[in-house]
Amino acid sequence: MGTQFYHGNLNHLWEPHSSMDQSQFWQAAGQFENQPQEQWQQQSSLSKLDDVFQQFMQESISTQKSIEASCKRMEMQLGHMIQKLDDFRVETEVNSREDDLLIRQKNQDYRIQEEGDEEDSDDSRA
Repeated sequence: MGTQFYHGNLNHLWEPHSSMDQSQFWQAAGQFENQPQEQWQQQSSLSKLDDVFQQFMQESISTQKSIEASCKRMEMQLGHMIQKLDDFRVETEVNSREDDLLIRQKNQDYRIQEEGDEEDSDDSRA
């Protein structure tokens, strides 16, 4: 009898104040109860996303520092190479026209001599 009174009072409270029936209420209440868990899952996902982002940022900063150090080493090496090239001076002389003709004549004489040596070696083989 006490239970009937309790249920009767609940039904009485719902009728004037709500357009939903009790099953709809309990369904909505169930969704409300699940909401904190979903929020926790969202916060957990956001926390994981933040962790991944922080790791990405750290690796990016580390990579940037490594690239900058490599560039500085390359700049130093290029500086040393330029300095050595400046120290390595070659004084070239421009050949005169007569020297050029003399060099060409010697090269031609050398080729003729080589051709003659080849003919002599071919004759000796036969």
